[in-house]
Amino acid sequence: INIGILLLYNLLIIAMNRGSSPQSEAELGVALFLMMVIALHVFILLVAGVGYIIAKKSDVGKALLLSAVIVLLVGFASCVGSLSLMG
Repeated sequence: INIGILLLYNLLIIAMNRGSSPQSEAELGVALFLMMVIALHVFILLVAGVGYIIAKKSDVGKALLLSAVIVLLVGFASCVGSLSLMG
């Protein structure tokens, strides 16, 4: 589910930028915005994971922490990939 969410907001952010004029500055803005959204996504997963571990539901907590790591890795790659596609 988290990878689907990541894909959805990546596509929406990149699609909203398609019509902008100066590409070099717009690319950096899109990359920074995408980076902040990915960081927020990872932060939410980390907080939820730690919260579930504290609430003694360690299986769900561990799954959310693993999901945070995967979203971070895939999100970084998609951010760098979107820069190379826009360039």
